[in-house]
Amino acid sequence: MPSQTPVASWLAANLRPAQNVRVTRPATTRMKKTNAELIPLSRPHYRRQMIGDKARATITERKTRLDGSVVDYVCEPLVVEPGRRAVVRYVSERDRPIKGSDLVLRKGTVTIGHFWTDRPYSVYHWLEQGKTIALYINVATDTTIDAAAIAYRDLVVDVLIRPSGAIEILDEDELPPSIEPRYRLAIAKAIEACVTEGRRLYAEVERETLAVLRT
Repeated sequence: MPSQTPVASWLAANLRPAQNVRVTRPATTRMKKTNAELIPLSRPHYRRQMIGDKARATITERKTRLDGSVVDYVCEPLVVEPGRRAVVRYVSERDRPIKGSDLVLRKGTVTIGHFWTDRPYSVYHWLEQGKTIALYINVATDTTIDAAAIAYRDLVVDVLIRPSGAIEILDEDELPPSIEPRYRLAIAKAIEACVTEGRRLYAEVERETLAVLRT
């Protein structure tokens, strides 16, 4: 029997079996986040395409990878509560398949990104014609939020929650073996929250998205 990866081992030891939880291991190399159109700028910095042609206020989403590399994304802020939470929006410019799943984000898909400073994850809420396609949970830690930027450390693992309640754990086989214990703990907590409280999280994000889009 093949050895279990760290997150799979944690799941086996700490969670009850769940028929709708699936750990996905893509056969190909991990690609960059597919939740938005990325337009390269002069350095490791990307601009997320905004809705409409009018100039809008922006906020930077700054992702620091485990290897220390940094990528910036410039987003449209919808809600910014410094030190607490933020909500941003952007739109897909073309069709984008989500690696490790059968999901394809069609051109025009709206992404509402939800960030918190006290949670080990952020959530990208994907909508097509106002209907939820899925929630894409990005496991992260050390999140900070101010008027200029949302910064966090990306912890590789992602979780996909479908409208049916099905849960897919992505990329956990790409965790480096030398990952720090505190990061391993953050990953375990994020996965536990998704698996045990997925429906509550799903309802919360849909409610918050609706609230900000109505304002």
